[in-house]
Amino acid sequence: MHKMQEVYGRLKDKFAQAGGDPEKFDAARDVNGLRYELQYTETKRAAERKRAEGLALELGKAQRELEGLKRAALGSANKGERAVATGSENAAPV
Repeated sequence: MHKMQEVYGRLKDKFAQAGGDPEKFDAARDVNGLRYELQYTETKRAAERKRAEGLALELGKAQRELEGLKRAALGSANKGERAVATGSENAAPV
């Protein structure tokens, strides 16, 4: 950052020597800095939105898979209960 300040200082001096107002140079530098920050923020926001959309899709897939596994587990548990009930009815009395 120190190097950048030196470069800006030399440019500001040249600007002032050419008849420009040093305050306007500083204002223009600040405006350019803010534009850069805005562009960076917008790019970062777009990347975060894209990542959030991807995570939402993954979450939806995981939820559907979990529901499928629950249904499969309930189905196999119900089959087991029916088999036990059928087996005990057909069993010989002791």
